[in-house]
Amino acid sequence: MTGKKKKQNIAAQVRSVTENTIIDMGFILWDVNFYKEGAEFILEISIDKKGGVSIDDCSKITKAIAPLIDGLDPIDHSYSLVVSSAGYERELRLPSHIHYAIENSLPVKFKLYAAFEGKKEYCGIIKDYNNDNISLIIENESIIIVPKKQVSKITATACE
Repeated sequence: MTGKKKKQNIAAQVRSVTENTIIDMGFILWDVNFYKEGAEFILEISIDKKGGVSIDDCSKITKAIAPLIDGLDPIDHSYSLVVSSAGYERELRLPSHIHYAIENSLPVKFKLYAAFEGKKEYCGIIKDYNNDNISLIIENESIIIVPKKQVSKITATACE
């Protein structure tokens, strides 16, 4: 298994073992990432809830899920567990993230691999999403339909 696939597999395992606990505590499990930063390995779990996430919330979640992760033992070397708020600006990587953005009318920034209709970046509100395309309402209230395969990154962020 390649390094990237192994890291994704660790993140998927951790998601599956922690998600119900996080939901039962009244939070949304936004994302799980496992990565190396310098010499240190980081297992980062991003959470969200209505009204925002406090440091105390992160501490409570850490205490609740650390034993679950230890029991799973998916990582064969030392690492740091970081539980944090997904934050106002957050990457939308999963279909559930995009549906969340649609349901909450979040402004998003699209970065594209190649120019689409003359631009490589768009800002607006996602109107619709399917396997092939994402519809985006842009600043002048027009709708553009961007092929999903052309999108390199979507971030929930304030549009300027």
